[in-house]
Amino acid sequence: MELRTIGIIVVYIEVAMIRTSRTIRIGKHTIGDGHPVFIICEGGVTNYGQYALAKKQIDAAVAAKADAIKFQLWNTASLVSKVSAQKYQKKLGYNWYTRLKSRELSFTNLKKLFAYAQKKHITCFASPHDEESVDKLVALGVDCIKVGSGEAHNHRFLSHVASKKIPVIISFGMHTPKEIQSSVRLLVSRGTPSVIPLHCTTEYPTKPQHAALRQIYELQHMVTGPVGYSDHTVGYHVPLAAIAMGIKVMEKHITFDKSDPRSLDNPGALLSDEFITFVSAARDVEASMVFRDLSTKKSLNKSRLWAGQSIVAARKITRGENITESHILFKRPLIGGLGPEQLNHIIGRRAKQHIAPDEQITLRNTY
Repeated sequence: MELRTIGIIVVYIEVAMIRTSRTIRIGKHTIGDGHPVFIICEGGVTNYGQYALAKKQIDAAVAAKADAIKFQLWNTASLVSKVSAQKYQKKLGYNWYTRLKSRELSFTNLKKLFAYAQKKHITCFASPHDEESVDKLVALGVDCIKVGSGEAHNHRFLSHVASKKIPVIISFGMHTPKEIQSSVRLLVSRGTPSVIPLHCTTEYPTKPQHAALRQIYELQHMVTGPVGYSDHTVGYHVPLAAIAMGIKVMEKHITFDKSDPRSLDNPGALLSDEFITFVSAARDVEASMVFRDLSTKKSLNKSRLWAGQSIVAARKITRGENITESHILFKRPLIGGLGPEQLNHIIGRRAKQHIAPDEQITLRNTY
């Protein structure tokens, strides 16, 4: 669905929804309606290519009860132009070739991390940033491939990913609706069995006013299957809002030092203890997004006994006296009495006995 603004009038141009799988299996997890939000702990670049730190990220993800831990795999020479990195170093703020080269996670270490994650019983996969890395991940037997925003509009790269015929999660952080539709359609048409698009904002950290969560609804109208959100905002209140909007995949970065300048991921990432709180809060939010069931109704009925109001005497009522509006007040608790909705059954009846002030007026003490 494309969004066009003309003056103050918002016009939706409907396009045919792209048919994507309504439920998707990744490892031991099923993603889709009726299933828990798939929470990904993103290792990103905050391990700086160090095996020990990446292993610690796995432990943190397990402790937080995240569903998956994700890493990134690239060959800097295939990903970044040395010439351009040098030429635009001042304008970009860094020499991106040098910066990324120092943070490469070796494939040897990635294999060891996958084996460790398997021992820890947590799903593990990665974002490949070049075709060689795609091939290496597939050789490891990954359950899915995550495509980052940087590669999400590269159709040659996406065609290579699609040729592997495994599920794809893909972030769109700097793309137009037409670009998103084009990339998703390409993956589907080239044989990708399942595609989950994630809303994202490629800004580190993302300002809340740039998170643009309403674009989640746009994605939900674009595909028939589940969508998700990849977050770079500070804290975890914005991701919780995304969960309330119906996303089925949630990706959030983890770090052990938010002030470390070696990664742009750090300011918007969560510390280990924060990730524990975040996952717990996320489960609470998704649990709350249901209609009232029988157990809820029973709980509310129990609460009504003390919080509800009953009909009581505003003053002393003598035996035989007609009950009128002037005789009546409504006070807690409801238990043992009649609620305000029963007032018409009381007005016009007579008192069988003296009724003291504040005493409940019921069908038992009236006739």
